[in-house]
Amino acid sequence: MSYFVLMVIVFGVALMPIFGPPVWIVLVVAKFRWDLDPFALVACGAIAATAGRLTLARVARHFTHWVPRRARENLDAVHHFLENHEKGIFALVALFVISPLPSGQLFVAAGLVHVRLLPLGIAFFIGRAVSYAGYVTAATVAEYQVGDVLAKAWGKPWMIALQVIFAVIILVLPLLPWRRPPQPPPS
Repeated sequence: MSYFVLMVIVFGVALMPIFGPPVWIVLVVAKFRWDLDPFALVACGAIAATAGRLTLARVARHFTHWVPRRARENLDAVHHFLENHEKGIFALVALFVISPLPSGQLFVAAGLVHVRLLPLGIAFFIGRAVSYAGYVTAATVAEYQVGDVLAKAWGKPWMIALQVIFAVIILVLPLLPWRRPPQPPPS
């Protein structure tokens, strides 16, 4: 039952595009609170986080019609750019997803741009499984209560600023001119 509750919590946290706690914190707290098996904990966390982020991207797709026409044209241009540069973009996305940076904004953007979600989901799952395993292993080895440390880190201004910066980037990106103006024919 604890694993099911954990997955529901992680899924809910992963649905939050900004200001949600990092899932690794939820996993570490669950490890200490419920004394869960680290391997099952990481597997459940990675599955639920991936499902939540993919759901977030799918929900974001339904808001595309609320985006102004000019921004929608830019989103279409980004979509075509990504289709034509798939390998390089997949490598960049995989690198971003493996890092501990917030990923909610990435999945909102992926939904708005209508990128293929399966490769993004696979990269996210692998990256999160690796990073969650590192966090849970470190917490298991350390064997100390992390509540005070985590609470202090979460309330830091740099963490709030990072979330706001990523939110602003997501709001500004569709407004950028992604299409090149037509070039005059060579004389």
